[in-house]
Amino acid sequence: MEIRENATYPYPIWGLHNDFNGLEPEGTYNMHLEETTNELVFDYSITVENEGIKRLIAEEKATYKCVVECVPTYFLLMKEEQAPFIQVRIPADKVYKRLTVKVLVIATKDIYGCNYLDVSDIYEGVVDYPKGGVVAYIDNLSFDLQQKDNDTDLSRIFRTKAADVQRVEYSVNDKHVVIKYPKDSKIAFESVEGNCPAVIEAAFVFPALVFALSLLPQKYQSEMDWVYYLKNIVDDYCAKNNMDVPENYKLEIEEIYDVANAVLSKVHESMLDETKKVIDQAMED
Repeated sequence: MEIRENATYPYPIWGLHNDFNGLEPEGTYNMHLEETTNELVFDYSITVENEGIKRLIAEEKATYKCVVECVPTYFLLMKEEQAPFIQVRIPADKVYKRLTVKVLVIATKDIYGCNYLDVSDIYEGVVDYPKGGVVAYIDNLSFDLQQKDNDTDLSRIFRTKAADVQRVEYSVNDKHVVIKYPKDSKIAFESVEGNCPAVIEAAFVFPALVFALSLLPQKYQSEMDWVYYLKNIVDDYCAKNNMDVPENYKLEIEEIYDVANAVLSKVHESMLDETKKVIDQAMED
């Protein structure tokens, strides 16, 4: 099989890149805490199957696989099934903050010259899979193990830092969006933060939020903490406004500002009110 330049390398995956013709995979799931055993029980049923992949599984060339991961605790659990239903029991004391669950189909042996998969014409009808290769990417789910609160989550996203910079700069690490300001402004920054916190939100946090939202399409598949919380904020905004979450979390510039304004509600008005009060007080004194 010769792969053309516009094909997904190195083999087609059902559920990604439109590699397969026909319907995309779908499934239903449930996650609940079983208190008697202190386990999180995850059930997943595949509701839309692919006949070619079902045949691969029936021929014991592939299997359904569920991968559970908790990044904060380095917990990893994998389970394989031949039927389109998977149940995974996760010790609750082994996980913290959040879980990610992937439902896949994995090749259990090297597959050569498979000619009964209804794949894109790019692949010319015959495909190979190496043992362990992903045949289908059915679902990728994330579960918050803490109560979700967008106001609290917003405080988890940002960190301010006096640094060796000449102007305000924004950067990201695994946990935070970092707002750096010049060290020689530290006293002034802390004074304003203490007396007019809305000024800090409007002048520093608001543009940092715009910056982070603009990065989200590049980072949305990562396990970074700030990405996780920011995706929740975008999900909630879209739900409240009866709109679909954009593909890859790519928002138009107007939407980015709408989300920022919704999260930091009336922040600029609050900034003006606070600074006016300080000015009025100073004039009275």
